[in-house]
Amino acid sequence: MDENATPSPPPEETAPAAWQPLTFGGVAAFARAGLVRLLAVQVLIAGCVALSTVWFLAAAWLPTIEQAIHRLPEQGAIRRGQLQWAGDSPTRLAQGLFLSVVVDLDASAPTDHTADDQLEFGRREIRLHSLLGYWAVPYPGGWLIAFNRAELEPWWGAWQPALLAGLAVAVIVGLLVSWALLALPYAIPVRLLARWTGRDVDRAGCWRVASMAQMPAALLMAAAIVLYSQHQLGLVHLLALWLAHWGVSCIYVVGAALRLPRRPESSRFFINPFSGRANRRNPFLRKGKPGEAEEQK
Repeated sequence: MDENATPSPPPEETAPAAWQPLTFGGVAAFARAGLVRLLAVQVLIAGCVALSTVWFLAAAWLPTIEQAIHRLPEQGAIRRGQLQWAGDSPTRLAQGLFLSVVVDLDASAPTDHTADDQLEFGRREIRLHSLLGYWAVPYPGGWLIAFNRAELEPWWGAWQPALLAGLAVAVIVGLLVSWALLALPYAIPVRLLARWTGRDVDRAGCWRVASMAQMPAALLMAAAIVLYSQHQLGLVHLLALWLAHWGVSCIYVVGAALRLPRRPESSRFFINPFSGRANRRNPFLRKGKPGEAEEQK
């Protein structure tokens, strides 16, 4: 064997095919994937989240809303930003485990916490009470909205499928936009870890990795929504999982960044600044004084 032979460089790591974002390596594989493949996987996962959301509404909210519409009086409307109601106030139109519907013109009755959420129609606004508080939305001033059984029952029966389909599309589009925007700050730690550990990835690849790192958390929330609609999780557990899913995204950002392929000239995780090359001059060596070498001889 020739001792002076130049050693062959180590074989380059081949990037795996990008097809699943459930593991660190699977997310890292999307660093070099095309935009079409990335969007296809994201649309599929966003569709799962949208399907779970529609599933929840169909199982939890829609039966209560239909019951409330059936108990509306024959006359009633929202005119010029004000609810015209001839019945008793407060009155409960429907009650379910997830949602209750109440008419309380002056917000005089205490909130009933038997349901997770309460939809309350006031004189000039609609209020949604939940565990996190309540949101009030004023009625539109220039609209005439029917608030009676004779008009709302056929309207709801005709438009309910279209409303659910529109909601599903809105969820998919909203998730795609939010994932793209959140990938911008998430790409910063990917870029830093890639530089510190000698990984071969460009800025666009960092953004793709950061975008796909959010997919496992999205699937976690889709499963949580389905379990919540089937009474397997409570509202507190659902909110806890919603908070935890942000941490899942951060974990996948770090894990995927460390699974990116290394640069050909880099064989270590971290570059040691104190292990210089043999021909590098040591700046800490003391220079000898003139004539010192002759005296030592």
